[in-house]
Parts: sequence; C-alpha cells; structure tokens
Amino acid sequence: MQAQEKWTTAKLALTVVLGAVNGAVTTPIAAAWVALNAAFGVIGAAVFQPFIIFASMAGWLVPRPGVFLLSHLVSGIANWLTGDPSGGFAAVYWGVAGGLAGELAGLLYGWNRDKRTAIVLVAGLIYIPFTNVVTAILYGWDPTDSLFWIGAVIALVTITLESTVPGIALARWLADSGLLRTIGVEAAQEA
Repeated sequence: MQAQEKWTTAKLALTVVLGAVNGAVTTPIAAAWVALNAAFGVIGAAVFQPFIIFASMAGWLVPRPGVFLLSHLVSGIANWLTGDPSGGFAAVYWGVAGGLAGELAGLLYGWNRDKRTAIVLVAGLIYIPFTNVVTAILYGWDPTDSLFWIGAVIALVTITLESTVPGIALARWLADSGLLRTIGVEAAQEA
C-alpha cells in the first residue's frame, strides 16, 4: 500500500462520522420503509432503498480495506441506538453484512483508488443479497414467491439510484471542493 493509501486518524474519523451520520439518518428512513413494507409488501420495500448514501461516500472518499466494514458497522450501531424499528440485532446485522459486501467489492477491484466509483457501485449491488437474508426472515418474505425475486431486482436498481449514485455524487463534490485536501482526500482521476 502506498503512503497516501494508509489509514490516518483524520480518514478514520471521517469514516466513523459518515457511518454515524448514515445510521442516524437511516432511522426515520427505516420507519418509512417499514410502513411501505407493511402496506405494499416486498415490492413496496424494494422501491425505497436510500440506506447507504453516507456509507457510499465513505467508501468513495477513503478507498481502502476496512472502510466499508467500519462505516457500515458504525452505521448499524448508530441506527440501533437511535431506534431502528427493526431492532438492534437487525440493525447491527445489516451493518456487518453491508460492510462485508463493500469489502468484497473492494477486493474484486484490488482496492484500486482509480476504480473507486465502480467499487462503490458494486458494493451497493452486493448489499442487497447480503442484507436481505435477515430482512426476509424478519418480514416474512417468501423466497418461493415470484414477488420476492421481482422485489430483489427492483431493489438492485433503486439502491443504485437512491443510495450509491447520490453518495458518489456527494463524495465527488466534497472531494472536488478541496475541503478534505488537508487529510489527503483528492478528486478522482478515473478513466
């Protein structure tokens, strides 16, 4: 790992803060999601996926091993502590599962910082199957029902449009603004 790719206290703090913000913001989002799921089932839940905006920002701004696991775990704990309606186990599970999904995406691209947009997009896509295991059990979704699989496909599209793309856009804006230059976060020079 090159010197600029090492963890620093400032990058660690940025990752933790973005994870905590993600968790706190997700609590009211989760309440709305639960209502949509109750009203419309798996399809209603699938069309509302703005859960990982700030965790996506962390993955894009600090593209190194551990960033997704740390930001998502902190997000899950913050989500639990701020009252996620699904409870503590589910919130922390979603944090760990989402973090592992992101770490897998980073490994697929060898943590190449020039591929950080692709890493974050793939992390969002992998997030859905990694987190839906417990979600299906908690909410009684039947994997033998075709609506379950239709919902899974819809969720892949909506998490990309509602979470990862906005997260990447905000991260790019923040990096381009120069506000994080002193801690070594620079705009991408991606192809």
